[in-house]
Amino acid sequence: MGESRFGRRELLAGAGAAGAVAVLGGLGNATVARADEEGGSGGLGSYLITVTAAPGGPPPFLSVVGFAAGGVLVSVDATGPGSTYVGTWERDGHSLEARFVQFAFDGNRNNVGYERIDVKGKLDGDSISGTFTVTVVPNSGPTQPGGSGTFSGKRIEV
Repeated sequence: MGESRFGRRELLAGAGAAGAVAVLGGLGNATVARADEEGGSGGLGSYLITVTAAPGGPPPFLSVVGFAAGGVLVSVDATGPGSTYVGTWERDGHSLEARFVQFAFDGNRNNVGYERIDVKGKLDGDSISGTFTVTVVPNSGPTQPGGSGTFSGKRIEV
C-alpha cells in the first residue's frame, strides 16, 4: 500500500508525457530555426502538436509546447491537470533533440520518481515531427522502459 513504485497507470501516463515531450523538443528547434532565419529573438514560440503513443499506450492527445531562449522548453498536454513537462532542446540544421522531465505520483499523491522523455525530430517550415521514448526513473529501483511514439504539429500563429 505505502510502496512507492510505478504501476501500469503511471507508465501509460509517462508514455503520453513522453509524446508531448517529444513534440516539444522538436518544436523548440523548429522555432529557433524560424526565428534565426527571420532575424528573430532565438527559440521563442509555441506549437500545437498531436502525440501518438505506440500500441498499448494512451490514445492520441494534444499538447502545447513553448520554447524559450537558452534551450528551455515547457509543455502542457490535454491528458489532465498536472500534465506539465520541463526540459531542454538543441538543434542542428533542421534536426533536433530534446529531453523532458515530468514528476510521477502514486494514487496517494506521493512522488514515486519521474519520467524522462527523449525526443528526436525534424523541422519543415512551420511543421514539426519526430519520435520519442520514455524512461521511467523510480525513486528506488532500476529504471524501466516507459513507452514510445511519434508526434507532429504546427506553429501557433498570432
